[in-house]
Amino acid sequence: EADYRWYKDTWDVRSDTLARGLSRHFGETVVGGGTWRHYTQTGAYFYQPSYTGSPTYFTGDFRLFPFDSNSVTGRMEITPKGGIFAMPAGSTLTLQYERYRSTTGFVAGIFTGGVRIPLK
Repeated sequence: EADYRWYKDTWDVRSDTLARGLSRHFGETVVGGGTWRHYTQTGAYFYQPSYTGSPTYFTGDFRLFPFDSNSVTGRMEITPKGGIFAMPAGSTLTLQYERYRSTTGFVAGIFTGGVRIPLK
């Protein structure tokens, strides 16, 4: 799978996002996959690393700074069969790890887990 997004707003913040991913079934009950995402954006037209005087607009909001980022995600979904773990049919266990890094110096490693149980 592949995804591309372009964005521009009235403050002249422009961004490009490219994501690519792959998933694969391992038997009937396990799906594994991963994605890579690259994001780049310009700063708002009034963004400056530092301000002097009394500018009309100024910002300290990191979402209006220019930066690039990359993230890599690995994900596994397990759909137990035959009442394993005493879960209703159609339930899914999800495990995921994401590694995020940006040119602003922010780095994160995020583990998540979840359970989906269908309501009937």
